[in-house]
Amino acid sequence: MSNALTFRPNPSDLAKLKAELNQFAIATQDAIVRKAARKFASEEIARLAPRNRATLPPRDAKKKIKIFKSGVVWIAVGYKTGYGNYGDLGGRARRKAYDLEGTGWRSHFTELGFRSWAKGMRFGRSDEQRASLGKGWKRGLRHRGRGVYHRGTRASELVHYMMAPKLIGYLQDELRSEIAKRSNPRRVA
Repeated sequence: MSNALTFRPNPSDLAKLKAELNQFAIATQDAIVRKAARKFASEEIARLAPRNRATLPPRDAKKKIKIFKSGVVWIAVGYKTGYGNYGDLGGRARRKAYDLEGTGWRSHFTELGFRSWAKGMRFGRSDEQRASLGKGWKRGLRHRGRGVYHRGTRASELVHYMMAPKLIGYLQDELRSEIAKRSNPRRVA
């Protein structure tokens, strides 16, 4: 998207957040960030699912959070796939393997859109031509999917553009709750 919404947090806010996080040990920092990221990703999934409900089941929307040793936090939200090995598969066997992948394989069609075959490509032929082609009527054709364009939802992009500014708020909330937990005099060490 060329008109994409960009989010640039205030550098002074980030510096304050970093200074407050640095008061804790690295393991605690990671735990705080992981909790905030989980809540953020869960809300993003909750907003993503209704936009794609017609074609993709909400139960297949998943999140993954990874914190690298360098301190970079990676958050991913998407639809799960299987772990098929396509190796030497071809034709119908490969298509069957893709179908086993499930929602993850279909999600990019839903998100980005696709072109379907025009009815005239197959059904406009004479009976003799159709009978000779059988099930392999698409073999040898170029420019696959020349028919009607089905517009994609672009739901994951739109939801992420809407949600991105909220990540700092989730971090601040988790940081405040950890500081409150640590400063509680009744807490037993």
